[in-house]
Amino acid sequence: MSRWGSGRTSTSAHRRWARAVLQRDEYRCQQCGYQGRAGAGDVEADHITPVYCGGKTILDNGQTLCKPHHDAKSEAERLAALRDRHQRGRRPPETHPGQQPRRNTLGG
Repeated sequence: MSRWGSGRTSTSAHRRWARAVLQRDEYRCQQCGYQGRAGAGDVEADHITPVYCGGKTILDNGQTLCKPHHDAKSEAERLAALRDRHQRGRRPPETHPGQQPRRNTLGG
């Protein structure tokens, strides 16, 4: 499961999706071929297109990854989201409609 964002997902629907992905892929990492074991926690279900990017929690958007590959993918996604947010920048603070902008009263 993702190590950032909202963290571990524990809804029953998500657990069913994850179990279906793992079973479909026979607990084998789709990146390196590592053969995981059911219930061992050494492989995890991953959203190919992350939910925050519009990906859906459907079988076709799932893949099994070993823990190291899932952690690396999640970290890369986290860093990409931070870069994207930084590039968009932040909006300048807005003055409340009923408030006048502050004036420099120090004469400078």
